[in-house]
Amino acid sequence: MPKSKNPSKLPIVLIFLSSLFLSGSLNAQSEPTRESKGLQEQINELKEAQKAVQKDLQEIKGLLQGRGATPNLPPANLTLSVRDTPSKGNNKA
Repeated sequence: MPKSKNPSKLPIVLIFLSSLFLSGSLNAQSEPTRESKGLQEQINELKEAQKAVQKDLQEIKGLLQGRGATPNLPPANLTLSVRDTPSKGNNKA
């Protein structure tokens, strides 16, 4: 019958291996890569551009409110001439 491993050392080995695995993965997560730094810079640039657009929008809204609301009513007594303009159908109709 083959010899069995010492059962008291097995939990210690498992704990040691799992701690090595976890420490390696934590170090990999804590150090940002060049790609993630580049993405963060792009995000920051987009945030700044969004702030500029919002500022411009507020200025436009202020200008429009300063002009006052002009009603879009049709002009009174409007006359349109259609003489000598091309049209379909019989001219005598």
